[in-house]
Amino acid sequence: MAGALVGGSFLSAFLQVLFDRMASREFVDFFRGQNLSDELLMRLKITIRSINRLLDDAEEKQITNRDVQMWLDDLKEAVYEADDLLDEIAYEGLRSEIETYPQTNNIAMWRNFLSSRSPFNKRIMRMKVKLKKILDRLKHLVEQKDALGLGENIGEKPSLHKTPTTSLVDESGVFGRSNDKEVLVKLLLSDNAYGRNLAKLVSGEFCYTLGDANGLKLAKKTRHLSYVRAKHGNLKKFEGTYETKFLRTFLLMEQSQELDHNENAAMHDLLPTLRRLRVLSLPQYSYVQELPDSIGNLKHLRYLNLFQASLKNLPRIIHALYNLQTLILRECKDLVELPDSIGNLKHLQHLDLFGTSIRTLPNCVIGLRNLETLILCQCKDLIVLPTNLGSLINLHHLDIRETNLKEMPLQMGNLKNLRILTRFINTGSRIKELGELQHLRGTLEIWNLQNVVDALDALTANLKGKKHLEDLQLRWHGDTDDAFHERDVLEQLQPHTNVEYISIIGYGGPTFPEWVGDSSFSNVVSLTLSECKRCSSLPPLGQLPSLKYLLVQALCGVVVIGTEFYGSCMNPFRNLEEFRFERMPHLQEWICSEGGAFPVLRELYIKQCPNISKALPSHLPSLTTLEIEGCQQLAAALPTTPSICRLKLDDESRDVLVTKLPSGLHGLRVDGFNPISSLLEGTERMGVPSTNLEDIEIRNCGSLVSFPLQMFSKLKSFQISECPNLESLDAYERSPENFTRSCLKISVCPDLTLLRLWNCSNVRSLPRCMHSLLPSLEILQLVNCPELVSFPEGGLPAKLQSLQIRNCRKLIAGRMEWNLQALQCLSHFSFGEYEDIESFPEKTLLPTTLITLGIWDLQNLKSLDYEGLQHLTSLTQMRISHCPDLQSMPEEGLPSSLSSLIISQCPLLEQRCHNKGEDWPKISHIPDIDINWDS
Repeated sequence: MAGALVGGSFLSAFLQVLFDRMASREFVDFFRGQNLSDELLMRLKITIRSINRLLDDAEEKQITNRDVQMWLDDLKEAVYEADDLLDEIAYEGLRSEIETYPQTNNIAMWRNFLSSRSPFNKRIMRMKVKLKKILDRLKHLVEQKDALGLGENIGEKPSLHKTPTTSLVDESGVFGRSNDKEVLVKLLLSDNAYGRNLAKLVSGEFCYTLGDANGLKLAKKTRHLSYVRAKHGNLKKFEGTYETKFLRTFLLMEQSQELDHNENAAMHDLLPTLRRLRVLSLPQYSYVQELPDSIGNLKHLRYLNLFQASLKNLPRIIHALYNLQTLILRECKDLVELPDSIGNLKHLQHLDLFGTSIRTLPNCVIGLRNLETLILCQCKDLIVLPTNLGSLINLHHLDIRETNLKEMPLQMGNLKNLRILTRFINTGSRIKELGELQHLRGTLEIWNLQNVVDALDALTANLKGKKHLEDLQLRWHGDTDDAFHERDVLEQLQPHTNVEYISIIGYGGPTFPEWVGDSSFSNVVSLTLSECKRCSSLPPLGQLPSLKYLLVQALCGVVVIGTEFYGSCMNPFRNLEEFRFERMPHLQEWICSEGGAFPVLRELYIKQCPNISKALPSHLPSLTTLEIEGCQQLAAALPTTPSICRLKLDDESRDVLVTKLPSGLHGLRVDGFNPISSLLEGTERMGVPSTNLEDIEIRNCGSLVSFPLQMFSKLKSFQISECPNLESLDAYERSPENFTRSCLKISVCPDLTLLRLWNCSNVRSLPRCMHSLLPSLEILQLVNCPELVSFPEGGLPAKLQSLQIRNCRKLIAGRMEWNLQALQCLSHFSFGEYEDIESFPEKTLLPTTLITLGIWDLQNLKSLDYEGLQHLTSLTQMRISHCPDLQSMPEEGLPSSLSSLIISQCPLLEQRCHNKGEDWPKISHIPDIDINWDS
């Protein structure tokens, strides 16, 4: 059978769970409180231990011995029944805890209470009978060991929690369609959550998939089902599951963009039949808008995943899922509150509310005494936590990043088991409570440090003792009057030297304490100093031996970066790979070290430092990327290194001394850098070939008239925009008469894949023989080139896949001469910003290979021409935008191949295409329709 090699391991793990449940205090107390026999419980434990010792031998022999395989199947049935019974016992224990003795003299209420106990007692008797039957069944299985030749494991049994180490499948036992076997193997081999859950929960079980619309009659004892959502949902595909009373796992394995409203109704019909379900996973099932009350019947459910559902609330009956351990409501953006009844989920361990719209958590969460993980990240409407959150003493993980919380609740120090606390918002002296959280690890952000009243409170937080913290962020907000108090606070917030990432943001002290930059912090790989406005100097960061990333940002008081920055070590910044200076308005000078500083620096960014005037490091042997922006006074020469492969310059850095392009350059980005013309001329005059340059982007260079494209034979991407005086892409020719030409000439660029011309108002033609000179061109974008008249003789390159033409009025006017039918690879076409079109597209204009079609801003377009669309048999996506006069769809409709249609800013058409509109029947076959899409 499927999973034969791991069946014993699965059962061992399951038996371990049974042991743990039977040993719990709640179980034992309830068992004894209802006068259930201790002897009965002891006999059950002994029998299960006996079975556990047989599993290793049975696991091996089941592969070749059919009788042993059937014995294991019977054993699984009995073990599952035992687990179900333990669920019932747990539920009754919870009921007895919740129901309190009636504090009233009202006789009617007293009688009602007594009558309510009668069915309770009957349930206890039924459970006792079930327990005896299960015990007898298990004993009978143990007694068969000699007949089957099963031997007991004598040595110490391996860990019962091991994950199966093989994904081999005995194909003779995989039942269903042939592609189901591929799904199973793929899932078992995958390293994602589904694969791991399947390995742990489903190993050794039959696995069915509903991957097509043919439906499947499942065996009544099927326990695990994976639903592969197909292109069109179908109610009938669920009918085979309605009699599957033993189903325990229902997983949605794959998502599809084509959803069906019927599937929501199908789930409403399906849930009442799945009373033994343990795992229900419906991620990205946006049509789940509400949970039916019948979900309360799933009393055995452990895991519920409704990621990205359209839920607005949870039903109050959610409290009936008393065995639920994991509830995932991640990115249910319409969910604004949780019911009070959620506090009755006593076994809940993991609650994920990431990205929901909840405003508060109900105070009843105090009832979630087993909660270990609470995810509230990106709950942007959440402004307050429950006052009694400190009562969740088993909480291990609290994620409150990207929320708008203003403060932490009192008694956070009670959460002594907390491992992950992503953010702590300080008010007054509450920072002291961090001192009680000795096991914190991972990332910790401490906000509002300006509210620390006494620096000794910061010392009590004991960051120095938290040796498992990896990432520490310290944040101040707003100015304070006492800069020296802030320095004292930062002094006391010294972390353990194991920390790897440090960020200090908004600090208002005059200097940094000695621990910032101390060489004992040998594990620090990333350091950020931002908005420390009063600091006039930088700490000795060159002493940090492992530092790889450094950001110094908005330190307004720093005028000179001096020798103190490097510290006292022989090779400062010996491992630094990326260095960023940004928004340093008063920085004038960077004094460079004469030693071997920055030996492995690869990326250097100097941005918005308007007063820095000189002294860039002259020798950076490993530098590959250099970006200089907003440095108007900088007149220093670029570092002399042949290794620079990416260079970015802007007009505010016009005085940077650069006479030629580095020979190793791979990428050049120029934004408003008007000396680009002299730079290109100097590069060519000096005979320096840029044979490695692959990516060029030039923007907003009004002085650029000609570009020597033939110098760059390996060019793959070339983008020019906002260059109104560009007239030629050619060899740079000094003869003035050549500046009047308005054509583009490109020598052979065999690797060029992208050519983008934006806002080049003087360009009149594309390169001649473009089809042969640019044989690899895949993407061509022509936007706002009003003088461009036509495509070149010979047409466009044969490998062209994407073509965008917008606001090129002369070119569009001659569109019937484009011969797009010859482009057999063209799959994406976008067209627009032209006034003289009333019907589009004309017959034979577009090739049959199109997959996506975009129609933009055709102000006078009144109709779509069906004759120009009917042959587009590969078209799957179509977008129509900003066509205010477009009145209707073609009478014959749109191509049947369409799977996605977007209509925006087309008011007349939108009215007709909405549900029940006049044109709705013409488009209703399209699975994904967006009308008035937010562009």
